[in-house]
Amino acid sequence: MKKIVFGTLYAAMTMIATIPAAQAQIASSSPSTTQIVMADADPMDTQSTESGAATHFIDVKVEGNSISQLRIGFPDGLKVVQGIKVAARSKQPVNAVVSVNGNSSTVSFARPVQPGTTLKIALRGVTGSVNNNDIWFYPISVRYVGETEDIPIGTAQVQTYDND
Repeated sequence: MKKIVFGTLYAAMTMIATIPAAQAQIASSSPSTTQIVMADADPMDTQSTESGAATHFIDVKVEGNSISQLRIGFPDGLKVVQGIKVAARSKQPVNAVVSVNGNSSTVSFARPVQPGTTLKIALRGVTGSVNNNDIWFYPISVRYVGETEDIPIGTAQVQTYDND
């Protein structure tokens, strides 16, 4: 009897442990999910980020459902001192309100951003000390229209280089 109970319990735990991993993998690779498509810096040298002369860019492609809000988490020790600008990759301005709350920023769109739109987010005047081997990690989440909670879509990785 013990063998049957433990065997059933083992099988159930194995199924439960593998289901979330499979779902996460499918969701993150789906072309119908909003995703980060590019992250870059200009200029790309680390000293520019340390001095506040750099702009970090993050492109997000909206897919699946329209979004009403986008949240950007800032790496520890990093500040954006010249503001955040949001535009569509088609160079069309996007009407949005940007608010900075400590270690994150929220971009609230006046009109929902439709699927198929690629947003170009420019973090201007980025300043901070290097503590991540010249790599800056920005967690990104979105809020879909009609929803009340943010959904993480990934982490933008901005690589800078030391001139030494």
